[in-house]
Amino acid sequence: MSKVVSRSEASRLGKRGSYRLGGFGLPGPGRPDPPPAFRPSFAPPQHRGSALGWLLAAILGILLIAAGAMLGLWFIEAAQLVFRWREGKLEARFDRIADWQPSSVFERQTSDRWRTVSGPEHGEALRIERAEDGSITRMIWAGYPVTREPGAWRAPEA
Repeated sequence: MSKVVSRSEASRLGKRGSYRLGGFGLPGPGRPDPPPAFRPSFAPPQHRGSALGWLLAAILGILLIAAGAMLGLWFIEAAQLVFRWREGKLEARFDRIADWQPSSVFERQTSDRWRTVSGPEHGEALRIERAEDGSITRMIWAGYPVTREPGAWRAPEA
């Protein structure tokens, strides 16, 4: 059943003020203050904390980035290896081995030399070779070159 509309209501349709919905905002007498205007500042930021704390945080960040360069997908010829951190240790795992087979776990000897302490190639060294800018170009594990791209063994370019 539809509501009967009087002629006076029908004549107001489409005219100014006929669709009053009420005010938008919070009910009640008070409205919150508008937010403060954004004023960009070109003054240096005021950092909290000591200079030593910031220095240590920067050094830690550099070490994490350097360690992260070693992680990820690498290849021994066509065999795919994944280097990762697990339980605080460097670990390497071939992609086609079963889950129950152990990964190779490394222990750091120097900044660019690691030793396999468990898993395949136990006791073998992992040597890191770097470019002039310090980035890792390749690694040598148990005498085999470990590179970022698959391919046959090739001697380093002189």
